[in-house]
Amino acid sequence: MSRRKITPELQAVGKGFSNIDPGYAKLTRMREDDNQNIANLKEAERERRERDLTAEANLERIQNTEEANLKDIYIEDDVLDTREKALKVNAQVFKDNFEAKQKEDKYKAAEVQSFLTELAPQAIADLKTIQRGNWNRKMETYLNFHKIS
Repeated sequence: MSRRKITPELQAVGKGFSNIDPGYAKLTRMREDDNQNIANLKEAERERRERDLTAEANLERIQNTEEANLKDIYIEDDVLDTREKALKVNAQVFKDNFEAKQKEDKYKAAEVQSFLTELAPQAIADLKTIQRGNWNRKMETYLNFHKIS
């Protein structure tokens, strides 16, 4: 179907010809109005789609932000797990240090004991010698005191 531009024709009215339009101009205006309405509807549809896409992007951004915030809020579970692990590690380190200190003390005690077992007989002999020497000096002092008096 081809489109032709409608042009008003002269109409015979009364005595002679008149330039009265039988509705062609109105039809043209109606087509222009329809084209304008269709363009407006297409523009409104485009704006609605753009608004929907913007709203969808904003909603997605907000949901991502809320999810990140919830992860930050519920970080307490991770903190508690981390603290629990750290306490377990600290307890193990304390236990290891305690056991190492006990082994070191046991080794030192064994060293002291072996030193004393080697030193004790000599110390006892020296102590007896010192005591005899003191006894002899005291006796001599006592005897000399009574001899003089």
